[in-house]
Amino acid sequence: MRILVIFYFVFCTLFTLSVNELTAQNLSLTKVTSLGQEVAETSGLLNVDGRIFTHNDSGNKAELYELDTVSGAVKRKIVVTNASNNDWEDLSSDDHFIYIGDFGNNRGDRKNLRIYRVSREQLLSSENIQADTINFIYDDQKTFSPALYTTNYDAESFIVAEGHIYVFTKNWGNFKTNIYKLPSLPGKHQAIRTDSLNVNGLVTCATYNAIDKSLILAGYSLSESFLCTVYFEQDKAELLNRFAINNSAGIQIEGICRYGDYYFLSNETSSVLSASLFRVNLSELLTDISSIEKKKNIFYGSDNNLIFLSESDEFQVSVYDISGKLMFQGTTSPITTNGWPAGIYAAYIRDTKLNYTSFEKFFVGR
Repeated sequence: MRILVIFYFVFCTLFTLSVNELTAQNLSLTKVTSLGQEVAETSGLLNVDGRIFTHNDSGNKAELYELDTVSGAVKRKIVVTNASNNDWEDLSSDDHFIYIGDFGNNRGDRKNLRIYRVSREQLLSSENIQADTINFIYDDQKTFSPALYTTNYDAESFIVAEGHIYVFTKNWGNFKTNIYKLPSLPGKHQAIRTDSLNVNGLVTCATYNAIDKSLILAGYSLSESFLCTVYFEQDKAELLNRFAINNSAGIQIEGICRYGDYYFLSNETSSVLSASLFRVNLSELLTDISSIEKKKNIFYGSDNNLIFLSESDEFQVSVYDISGKLMFQGTTSPITTNGWPAGIYAAYIRDTKLNYTSFEKFFVGR
């Protein structure tokens, strides 16, 4: 009989590595400049061809602002003439469009969640632009009774990747983030939940790099601001590391984008700090993401009920079935699956040289 091994990254919370299993690390932000009063409630950040854009959040005008990254001044103001700002929370883009996430929902009762889509060309050349509208609902939301600061259907961040939109919820109820997928086309859509990450906080912004599959999530908890590095590909997300921000007093991160060798972050005005632009160099910290390219393919299928593990002397592997029963532990390669029931299995792969644990799911079928 033949083994079919299908590679998956984490797609349910049963086998997800909790944030407590990650090595705790800290980092510091460098302030670039203060931002003007016109963007005191900055809530998103986007790099479009080396030009940085932001917007304000709920109740403000339907406007985008191009920033001078040296002085913090507003260089251009762009009015989205056929849109309204119910609660704009984040910006994202693909090769042809930029997207504005109007889905802030801290009561959990909104039925008009939407994402505006505007032409990149218009954004860069015009001061008055028009948008298409992408309307959506969460496929698993059954009640819309107000649940202020307890709902798991609030969101402040999203990315556009692999031809789809991925929304990251701001879960007041459990401090996780759920990932929902929907088309990047105008119309009415259901956002389908694909994954969940235990970030131990409230996610407020996201940025994605399609080249190295690196996803950065940022936000805050009751005690700190944080950044999370995530490997993201084909709907599956693997939480790699969580970094507490040392100098986060008064900083409520609201926007993030990649800019050269840095990530720029913005915070809105608080009682102790005016709206500002910060930067952090994550190039060295993202080595854990590039290393996943090797780890994600260490299993491959073959005949004779065998699974082969490349470079087995460097890895310690523990394989569990869906009930949590330990099926294999060790470094031996190949691993035989004779007698294993057909189904989904979880493998924790410990790299003894890098002191890093990755995760894979695979399917054994007959």
